[in-house]
Amino acid sequence: MKKITILISALLIAMGAHAQSIQSEWEFRQAQSQRAAQLQAEKERKLQQEQQEQQRAREKAQQKVQLCAQKGGVMVNNVCWATRNVSLPGTFAATPESAGLFYQWNRKIGWSTTEPLINSNGGYEWSNSTMRGSEWEKANDPSPAGWRVPTSHEIQSLLDYNNVTREWVVKNGVTGRKFTDKTTGNSLFFPAAGYRDEEDGILNVIKYCFYWSTIPDDSNNEFLSYVHYYDNYDRNYGFTIRSVADLTFEEQNNAKAEPVRFPAIKAEFLGGEKVLMKWLAENTNYPVDALDRNVTGLVLVEFVVRGDGNIDNVRIIKSVYPSLDKEAMRVVKSMGKWKPAKNESGVEVPSYFTLPITFQLQKKSEK
Repeated sequence: MKKITILISALLIAMGAHAQSIQSEWEFRQAQSQRAAQLQAEKERKLQQEQQEQQRAREKAQQKVQLCAQKGGVMVNNVCWATRNVSLPGTFAATPESAGLFYQWNRKIGWSTTEPLINSNGGYEWSNSTMRGSEWEKANDPSPAGWRVPTSHEIQSLLDYNNVTREWVVKNGVTGRKFTDKTTGNSLFFPAAGYRDEEDGILNVIKYCFYWSTIPDDSNNEFLSYVHYYDNYDRNYGFTIRSVADLTFEEQNNAKAEPVRFPAIKAEFLGGEKVLMKWLAENTNYPVDALDRNVTGLVLVEFVVRGDGNIDNVRIIKSVYPSLDKEAMRVVKSMGKWKPAKNESGVEVPSYFTLPITFQLQKKSEK
């Protein structure tokens, strides 16, 4: 009888061990399956983020095109150019064929492109004093507001054989250089006005396009397909200026402008509302003191989504309980960039956004 009892006990122990082994293996496989699902979800989330960033980049590029068009410019090889030369300080020439005025490097006084020699202040004496410095100072930039003298890199973008074609043309009787964007077909005409000599301001009417950049080139008298910029030795020459739009300035203005409450297209969390709800559920913590007191409720948080997607001015507009309010503020501030709102023209603008955050305890039957 003892032997039978021992055998039965041993058998039960073995069966228990086997069942435990099966349970452990099942739990292991479950953990593996859950981990695989988590990795797949993370992979899909990253892919979605990449797609959203690519879409954001495309929208950003389109926004620049729209801003450029609103300013009356033309986008060529991703640079927004004015369609006319600078004339009197702060103004553009009347037509694309007009040379405007000549300028000496880093000076805001314009000189006539025809005889007699006269400057924008009514003076007649050419300046022989050389301006020093490493770049054109903003205070001396004769471009209209929102425009500036181009950098050497921006001028060289017109000479990019892969993206821009160039040719000599005659437009309304004026000889000049035409640059055409191979992708968009957008084109620019730069009149060949010649230059004024560095020593005495004598006018040299030759069929070359001499245009200033903010930073002089290190190579002396090196032609870059008739769009020219000089080193320190030649800063007293009188050349024409073709401005570029300061779109960074425009974007910053849009980002810092007064927020709107009813934009044409509302701001949204990257990925949309469902992704937002999931993110809030995963990142919101229930404060211990509110949990101990069974405090529940809905906190309304208002904030501003800037034109660049950043969030600021976070505040509570409907309070429930101090620790719940604090947690709602914390989680909103940690959300990162949003997709900003847009106005009727499709330009990104700052806007107000109100977000409800619900704090609710699980019922015992739901545990």
